Amino acid sequence: APYFGGNTTEIEVVLNRRYPFVTIATMGINTNDMFVALNGVFPRRKSVFFSPGYDAGSEENNELCQSVPGPACREIDTRNEMSGNGEGFVHIHPGIHGIGNLSAPL
Repeated sequence: APYFGGNTTEIEVVLNRRYPFVTIATMGINTNDMFVALNGVFPRRKSVFFSPGYDAGSEENNELCQSVPGPACREIDTRNEMSGNGEGFVHIHPGIHGIGNLSAPL
């Protein structure tokens, strides 16, 4: 299901003594380099974790469909080209602002 700016989702993970840690990584579908991740967290009973969207810094956030995979660009011939000119470091993703081909979240 799609999630938009400000929305959240819950994921239930069952753990056991053999596998007590959780690592999750997922890409923001209508972005070129946004991801959410948890790495090796040790949850306690009924734990809740919040993770921001990170910008991988590998591509410019120009919001042009030629470099954004996903359903927001399905009507446009997306060659899925790297846009280059990234920041060169991981940081908090600035979000979608409605420049390029993408619409800003409501």
